[in-house]
Amino acid sequence: MLEIGSLLDGKYKILNKIGQGGMSIVYLAMNEKANKQWAIKEMRKEKNKNYEIMRQSLITETNLLKELKHQYLPSIADIIENDDTIIIVMDYVEGRPLSDILAEQGTIEEERVVEYAIQLCDVLDYLHSQKPPIIYRDLKPANIMLRPDGKITLIDFGTARRYNYDSVSDTTCLGTLGYAAPEQFAGGTLRQTDARTDIYNLGATMYHLLTGVNPSEPPYELYPIRKWDERLSNGLEKIILRATRKDPEKRFNDCKEMSYALQHFRDLDDSYIVRQKQKILLFATTLVLSISCFSLSFIVNGMERREISKLYNNYLSEAALNIASNSDENSIDGNVLSYFQDAINIAPQNTEAYIRMLDYYCYMGQTRNGLMVLSAMIASGEGDLNKNDDIMMKMGQIYFLGNNKDTDFDIDYGTAARYFDKVNTKKYPQAKYYSSLSRSLSEIGTDWKVIVEDMNHVDEYLNTEVNEEEKVEIYITLSKIYRANAFGIQKVGEQPFDKAMELLLKADEILKSPYIDKDLKEQYLPEVYFGMADAHYRRANTNLEDNEARNDLYEAISYYEQYLIFETSSQNILFENRIGDIYRTLGEYDRAKSEYEELIEKYPMDATAYISLSTMLLMDIKDVSASAKVYKDASKLPGIEYNSNFVSLKNKLQNIGGI
Repeated sequence: MLEIGSLLDGKYKILNKIGQGGMSIVYLAMNEKANKQWAIKEMRKEKNKNYEIMRQSLITETNLLKELKHQYLPSIADIIENDDTIIIVMDYVEGRPLSDILAEQGTIEEERVVEYAIQLCDVLDYLHSQKPPIIYRDLKPANIMLRPDGKITLIDFGTARRYNYDSVSDTTCLGTLGYAAPEQFAGGTLRQTDARTDIYNLGATMYHLLTGVNPSEPPYELYPIRKWDERLSNGLEKIILRATRKDPEKRFNDCKEMSYALQHFRDLDDSYIVRQKQKILLFATTLVLSISCFSLSFIVNGMERREISKLYNNYLSEAALNIASNSDENSIDGNVLSYFQDAINIAPQNTEAYIRMLDYYCYMGQTRNGLMVLSAMIASGEGDLNKNDDIMMKMGQIYFLGNNKDTDFDIDYGTAARYFDKVNTKKYPQAKYYSSLSRSLSEIGTDWKVIVEDMNHVDEYLNTEVNEEEKVEIYITLSKIYRANAFGIQKVGEQPFDKAMELLLKADEILKSPYIDKDLKEQYLPEVYFGMADAHYRRANTNLEDNEARNDLYEAISYYEQYLIFETSSQNILFENRIGDIYRTLGEYDRAKSEYEELIEKYPMDATAYISLSTMLLMDIKDVSASAKVYKDASKLPGIEYNSNFVSLKNKLQNIGGI
């Protein structure tokens, strides 16, 4: 330990000990020449079994903070290391950790918690905007200092890490139980933490500050905050529930989005929304009574315009919160559609509600229903949607690209071309390229030689003023065309799966750049991984006797696993099941059996893995009794008798007397 009154490095006089944690001791020191106080963090090697791990953690913290400058972060002045100790000299942050204030007061009033949370969103967004992003990973009251001026400082970067674009998981499980997101302690399914991990930590921290209930103590569960105090805002409750969803995809996309919600948390209160609806209703009544004196457009664009805009955004926020909280991934939530419709009714000229509604239908695997609903709205003439470039482009892309989440939806190039033709190419330059391809692909007696030549000239188009997102989108689109039309393309001497992989690797190269926006990576990387898996899998199946086929199958497994890290919907069971099927094709029956059994445990009400496992046991392993046992388990599932694969399995077992 450093001695009180001693002089460190000839300039830092140790005044007193001010804190001690599991990794280090913190002292207050004074640089008398500069008349400035510093915090000295010391860790000694002696009697510390985990010295090397903790040393690396402190060095990580130092190296990260040395490069950063933000009003809510401390700065690093010096690092001193010798054989026995490592010492870091950093800003002395006057104040108290929120954990101490919480221990004294029991809870902290919600207005103050929101104020602190908005500041934390600001500093976390700064960290996430670094290249590559910095993920903090250990947000909790003890690591948040409240200064006398009411501002916070985020301390202790020992568990922070830079995001690794080339990794699909963290190398270690770090964080504080209760505050940590599920992906931080996911065992064998550990995935890489990202900005949404810090959003979960922030939600859990707010939960503790507001309720006084420590999430790191039993029962280790985050209940709705109004369970503990009904006086708390239910708008704030909705925000915390969304921030702490187990599935990262259902949390806020980034800290900016969460900060906006926090700044308007009162607007999300049910009572506020009811009042706003009443206000709009009263406004509408006034319009009817005063229509002879004022024009509708004049009034709407007047003093009520701001209220309509706010209510429009509230409806969209309510829809998003309902989507995040919906546990049934197989049916459309009528409340969500109602909120979208309410938004459309009060602002039919605005695009966002239409796009979000169509995205929701696509996400739920009901693409055609969504297109029919939006087509009916376009046909009604309301809002001049047929002249809306965003909507026309969206409709064209769905008909052109299809939807991986909806295998019942068929691509329609002719319809896609009609929508692309309505798009202003000054706003969407790629619409012209899509339109030409769509029209060629829709023609009867398709000339694949001509189409392949057109697709091979894509770089001529991409060398014009096309941004990186458009390039990625077109590379992915062309790869889909090669894969979807492989049979016809092979006839003109092209290798469709090789070409698809080549295009996807170009997209991947762009997305792996440290300068690409995080949202674009999250949007397109799953499609790249899925496309690579599909191309390797289908190329292998063209000739399973080929020596390269086994390598392709292993590559397919790797890419499917990466895809499934991003896409966690239960609708992806077919692709999860395919991993087991590939191991079966490779003759690795134990691995296949393990994959199928994991899926049965994960999706006990889905017949897919039961049938695959029972069939493999019967046909490949020749274990009739084991196959019959799995068959009997599957036979208990509702509606199973209408599953054609199950009926086929039943006939096989009956033919050999297995059942």
